[in-house]
Amino acid sequence: MDLFVSTFITEKRGAENNRYPRIDIFNYTLQTYSRMPIDRAFFFLTIDDEHKASIPRLNRTIHYLFAGKLVHLQWNRLGKKQEEYVPWIQRLCTNGDRLVLFTQNDDHIYVDYDASYLQKGLELMRSDYSLFKTMYISHWPELLRVCTKLPHNDGQLHGDFIRVRTTVIDSIQIFNAAYLNYLFVDFNWHALKWQPGRPRLDGLIYDTLGHFDIWTNPGVKDKHIQTMWVPLREQCRKFNGYSRSQILHPELFPPLMLPPETNLYRKNSNEVRDAVTLSSISPHSAWYNPNGLNLNATWIEKTVNLYKNCPWSKPIGSAGNK
Repeated sequence: MDLFVSTFITEKRGAENNRYPRIDIFNYTLQTYSRMPIDRAFFFLTIDDEHKASIPRLNRTIHYLFAGKLVHLQWNRLGKKQEEYVPWIQRLCTNGDRLVLFTQNDDHIYVDYDASYLQKGLELMRSDYSLFKTMYISHWPELLRVCTKLPHNDGQLHGDFIRVRTTVIDSIQIFNAAYLNYLFVDFNWHALKWQPGRPRLDGLIYDTLGHFDIWTNPGVKDKHIQTMWVPLREQCRKFNGYSRSQILHPELFPPLMLPPETNLYRKNSNEVRDAVTLSSISPHSAWYNPNGLNLNATWIEKTVNLYKNCPWSKPIGSAGNK
């Protein structure tokens, strides 16, 4: 799997509460990603003025964590123009239909205790004959319920993962290279008159094909263009948690802290069960309709069982395989 990061590190986060310096949060993110099964790494980073002095330290950190894997590092993120991405996305595709963790975020921390579970998911993706496929590795409480979203589109259990047909291109997913090539090279942004308000992939399909048609009209099948794999065990968590998302009981997915060793794995299996049974999406969210997003009991038991070897109450990253 390749890692492709294009992001902006800044303290200017709007309404989001900056509990810690963003440069330190990003360092934490990188430390956890180094435990993933990554073969090649590409970084496109813009560091805002308040953290310019941290660039030498960050440069050393990236070279240390991704030694032998770092292909490219530049101190300028890719912007709003499609032509900036094209040569790099094409480069990803030169070695076959590789899997790529593509992210334009700086704060989704890898929280699993054993990377062998993620490796199993990557193997499932590679064996999937779908033309376009992804694995959504963050926003776990929401994505489990998205799998139950449409009556004709219930997710199917495959091993320890859920497989569902949908269209979601949020930029914190593992994509197959062919899908990235379609979105960045074949999909003509200019012809569609798509002008991203910021250098993020998230709005491309929604803005051009219609967000709410995809989510609320069960008859719109032709717009479900990808197979999405959803883990039954939490892989990544947004550093500040999900209090700003429209989910119920966000306290079940608490914000993370610094230093990293203060973050602990789940306390016990009962806490895992609560996390998958009590958390849900608010009825006021457009994602909620047309059903109540109830999880299959088999999925819940599978999830609890997947934590049977969890190093309970130990610091995240203290156990497991790299």
